[in-house]
Amino acid sequence: MKNKILVLASVIAVVLLMAGCSKAASTTTTTTTAAAQMTVNTSSTSTLGTFLVDGKGMTLYWTTRDAVGVSNIAGATLANWPVFYAATIVVPSSLSAANFSSITRADGTMQTTYKGWPLYYYINDKAAGDTKGQGLANVWFVVNPAASMPVASATTTTTTSATVTGPPVTINLTAQNIAFDKATISVPAGASVTINFNNTDSIPHNFAVYTDSNAATVIFQGQIVTGPATATYKFTAPSTPGTYFFRCDVHPTMMNGSFVVTP
Repeated sequence: MKNKILVLASVIAVVLLMAGCSKAASTTTTTTTAAAQMTVNTSSTSTLGTFLVDGKGMTLYWTTRDAVGVSNIAGATLANWPVFYAATIVVPSSLSAANFSSITRADGTMQTTYKGWPLYYYINDKAAGDTKGQGLANVWFVVNPAASMPVASATTTTTTSATVTGPPVTINLTAQNIAFDKATISVPAGASVTINFNNTDSIPHNFAVYTDSNAATVIFQGQIVTGPATATYKFTAPSTPGTYFFRCDVHPTMMNGSFVVTP
């Protein structure tokens, strides 16, 4: 009889242990689900106006290097611009939950988007409300929910950066299959340049000129247009002869070339 009682007690102990493991596993699952939910809110400054932040007040950014539904940020750049992702977004009444979605990145991870544009943090933002990433390289920006994000357009857009004063030069430039049809553009120093830009792709492109491939100093930056669409860009070429750099800000590693200014 004593042996039977011991066996029965052992069985009860095993059952209780299994029940405890099951309860712990259930708790872990619930915790993981809760962590996937994130609140997105807005903050504001006198200079930037209203912009998106996460539930802790950390600023969210978008970049012209991406396209709607596509992130082109990878590798070492992600160390400075970490991806923002939450499986479920909770927003206040001032925002529309319908504007938030998610994409699967090329590396297989997920990323939250706003109006189709992937969202990021900036590593040097240390406190709620910091906006140290705003305007960096002229391609990183806070997300103003009231502002117009680049969208598909079939109309002609004109962007002018300076008064026309030099000899006129007109360049026809086409973007097709994520490539420019020219690797080199040459113009006289101080020329008033007109770029007739034809974006034949169904994704965003633009034309921009910088002092060098680091894109630290902007000479001209054209508005992004989503094709099929055309744009007419007007700007004044540098007065100093030399070799400068042009690119598409959305696809800078695939679409670029030399902007040569002759004497």
